[in-house]
Amino acid sequence: MYDRLDEALRNGAQVVTANRRLARLLVHRFNTSQIEQGKAAWRRPDIHDWSTWLALLADTSDPTAGRRPVRINTHQSRILWEDCLIQELPERSANVGALVRLAREARNRLVDWQVPLAKVGEYARSDDERLFANALNAYVRLLERKAWVDDAGFMQIVLSQLLDGDLQPAQHLLMVGFTSPSSLFDEMLVALRGRGCGVDVVAPEARSSLRCIEFLDESQEYRAAGAWARQILDEDPTRDVAIVVSGLESKAASVGRLVREGFSPGWQLGSSSDANAVNVSYGRPLTDFPVVSVALSLLAWLSGEPLSAADISVLLRSSLAGALKDDARIRTELRLREMPDREWTLKRFARAFSRVEEKHGTTQWIEGLERAAAQLKSGSSPESLAEAIDEALETAGWPGETTINSTDFQLLNRWRELLNDFVRLSLVQAEFVPGQAINRLATMARETVFQPESEGTLVNVLGALEASGTEFDDLWVTGLTSKQWPPRARPLTLVSTRLQREYDMPDSTPANTCDYANRSLSSLIASAAEVTLSLARFDGDAEQAPSPILPRCDCDESGRLDPGWFAKELVDPSQCQHVADDIAPPIGAGETVYGGASTLDRQAYSPFDAFAFGRLGLRFLPRFSSALQPVLRGNLIHDALRRLYRLHPDRQSLATLSEEMRVRQIEAVVHEALASEFALADPVLRQVLRFEEGRIRRLLHRVVDYDLTRPDFKVASIEEDREFNFKTLSLRLKADRIDRLDDGQYFILDYKTGAEKKLFTRKELNSFQLVLYSLAFEEDVGALGLYNVDSRLVGINGAGKTLDNRETWHKDLAAWSAIALAHLERMIDGDLRINAYQSLRDSRQTALLSRVAELKRD
Repeated sequence: MYDRLDEALRNGAQVVTANRRLARLLVHRFNTSQIEQGKAAWRRPDIHDWSTWLALLADTSDPTAGRRPVRINTHQSRILWEDCLIQELPERSANVGALVRLAREARNRLVDWQVPLAKVGEYARSDDERLFANALNAYVRLLERKAWVDDAGFMQIVLSQLLDGDLQPAQHLLMVGFTSPSSLFDEMLVALRGRGCGVDVVAPEARSSLRCIEFLDESQEYRAAGAWARQILDEDPTRDVAIVVSGLESKAASVGRLVREGFSPGWQLGSSSDANAVNVSYGRPLTDFPVVSVALSLLAWLSGEPLSAADISVLLRSSLAGALKDDARIRTELRLREMPDREWTLKRFARAFSRVEEKHGTTQWIEGLERAAAQLKSGSSPESLAEAIDEALETAGWPGETTINSTDFQLLNRWRELLNDFVRLSLVQAEFVPGQAINRLATMARETVFQPESEGTLVNVLGALEASGTEFDDLWVTGLTSKQWPPRARPLTLVSTRLQREYDMPDSTPANTCDYANRSLSSLIASAAEVTLSLARFDGDAEQAPSPILPRCDCDESGRLDPGWFAKELVDPSQCQHVADDIAPPIGAGETVYGGASTLDRQAYSPFDAFAFGRLGLRFLPRFSSALQPVLRGNLIHDALRRLYRLHPDRQSLATLSEEMRVRQIEAVVHEALASEFALADPVLRQVLRFEEGRIRRLLHRVVDYDLTRPDFKVASIEEDREFNFKTLSLRLKADRIDRLDDGQYFILDYKTGAEKKLFTRKELNSFQLVLYSLAFEEDVGALGLYNVDSRLVGINGAGKTLDNRETWHKDLAAWSAIALAHLERMIDGDLRINAYQSLRDSRQTALLSRVAELKRD
């Protein structure tokens, strides 16, 4: 076929393809052949896809013959369809977006099969069919009144001009890749021939060697296809190899991974060239790409639309959203995750974070966003808004300062083209408010399919329609089960089934669907010298049958081509020659150890966890929650208690309070503790905070009542920062509260605001936290206690002379201190032992780092 095309091009013929990909491929192939012939320059081949060719043909008309309708694009057409459908919908809140897609699809197919407009309404029976018929009439009348034409109607106009003799087609046309022509297409060919144009429909010639293979499942099938392609290219790198996948649009990502797994095992560990070697030729919506998704999120926020905490988290973690330093990003997100989720407008976010994170650079980032938001309000026409959008994104720091790769460069260019398309909307809508403009731009991005061009492609993975008309040296067609071939019929939803059958429209009958599937498969089989057909016998637990249209050929049930999973080799014990003991370096002078006293508890229970959290600084981000986070609830109680006991720092002061004064002061300190949360709360969260405010008041009354039952005390310190130094180790500590007792000794207390905590279990110390506080406290410590402050229990659980009349108190404290120092000694030496007896829940956090599961199996 290609030789015939080359000869026709040399003789002045014009080649028209069914899709853009095939046109690009033929142009590339022609240019390559010219280079191989030693030519330094040549005329561009006259090869065009169908849509481009129609536009070129229309341009051959006599410009003085009269005014032609203005052609509108897909995005402009969508706005017109929305207006027409909304007029017919009983509720304006209905999902117009999905309905527009169905209506446009129906309009295009009706025009292609030359169905008269009047018959659409005549055959309509259901409410949806009548709604569409009315909207279609309104849409067509609007186009006629404005002298506009959409993509569907453009071909009709070109045909009409061709029949009138107003156009000048080429002398010879070759049509390539048209496997399912419409009646309008057939009439166009008749009209072209009537104008003296020679038209040939070119198809690959049947010359295939055929085989069929069955696999256990699709994973085996796709990996085997990748391994097959690699084997062929290893033997002859010049061969043109392709893999066709039925239903590629619904599983492009997973198919790409599996084919790469077979083609280049371990490709995830290699360079980008290993991934680019297999090109999955199926585009994704622009909104699926981070650089565009981040831009749209930023614009929505700048235009006044609130974002969820999860959406803001994406912006904070993305280098595409401004020059915010890493430490500022981390601190801001951690603070954000501690707060209840809500509708975060930019103004509310600025109030919450500007002063809190000022020293870390968040304030400057927010100020940049506020300047960008002001720029976005400076326009109403599409032209001025597009300029404002571009300037606002630049002010906000998009797309960041990192070096962009080829894909991002192509994406940025496509984004600018999208802004140009937005400007063109002025033809159908003269003005937008900023929020409306951003929503429209987001809709356009969702409907724009983009596939970046990649270098170094060796194997193309294609859909059946995209592969149509292309010739290959070797071709593998997958998924030939009865479930996928013939593909599921997709008749028009909004048009009468009886009308579709009358005009023999696609998928109007089972026979029509089967006929199309037969033509497609026959075309694929004829497109390569060596063709492999394959199917998977099982889809999960369900057994699958071969397709009834599968050609007769011997079917090999062996899955020997499947190379299996590369990762399996990494965990195969037979491949493991030596297991090295991991030894952490000792803690050096000046090294920062995180976690304070909790790191000592981790060292006592699981030394590896102490290393991961204390020395590596491992942290797990709390999940976003619309409720008050446990950490926040605990902090609010701590804050309220701190305020209360600064006002009344001893038992006597509490005892002299009148009931009225006590109620008033507790209300005041709780209100002060929650003031910053109330200031940023939306109505729903405000009500939640009121409930929490009442709960904390009740808890503070119970704490006061409990403290009044204790012997006299004076509060010596509240949340006082201390530093504990031991050899090369330095830990920062903060005791919630230290009371001075009548005998001059000190009582160290730590508030616990969740479920009840006990200092001992079966006479064994549960936590060394308070022991470490006692080591850092130079005065005589007479008691240690966990102060439980919760709706279920308010009280102290601990040990000391004033609590359990322990006669051996100082001896016991010295013994616990010795154990604590021994744990710290081992941590300083680089202890990395793993507690293989800890529960699954406890080990889950660091299981990936510690390999505790493998250790247990061994």
